[in-house]
Amino acid sequence: MVAVNPSMSDNFFTLLGLELTFALDLQQLEQHYFKAQLQFHPDRLVGKTLLEKNQAISRSMDINTAYQTLKSPLKRSQHLLFLQGINPEDAKPDNHLLMEIMEDREALAEAETREAITVLSHNLNEKLATTLRSLEKAFVTSDYLLAAKETIKLSYLVKMEEEMSIKYKRLSSLHSG
Repeated sequence: MVAVNPSMSDNFFTLLGLELTFALDLQQLEQHYFKAQLQFHPDRLVGKTLLEKNQAISRSMDINTAYQTLKSPLKRSQHLLFLQGINPEDAKPDNHLLMEIMEDREALAEAETREAITVLSHNLNEKLATTLRSLEKAFVTSDYLLAAKETIKLSYLVKMEEEMSIKYKRLSSLHSG
């Protein structure tokens, strides 16, 4: 894996005043986000120079990016790895994962009813929960190789979840029209 040498200013946890952890309390994240955004609210910029206003706007954009990144388990995992100098995309998925994904995609392609997709979705949710638990453990134990592999798996599962949702909506529109 290639190190990417992040700077501390790239640390979204620090930017929002949060503990560096995968197991993030989403309510706490939201509270810290709103608190940080209040500091750079346009009402607080009255009488400031153009440079100060531009810096505040830039900081506000950084805070938004941090919030969007940390509220997503996939993006949060990628960010935690980034902070360790690891690009998870450099890790190659193992053959077992590739086979599992191929089988899941085939099952989705063959699903012709909303009920079939609901069953697939239930199975996917179990895989997502297992992967998230594994990621949490990997970060707690600083097993970044495992975290990178699980992040790759999570990215596939998230993509599969999106594809299932699209197909379910398509089938729903066919049955309602």
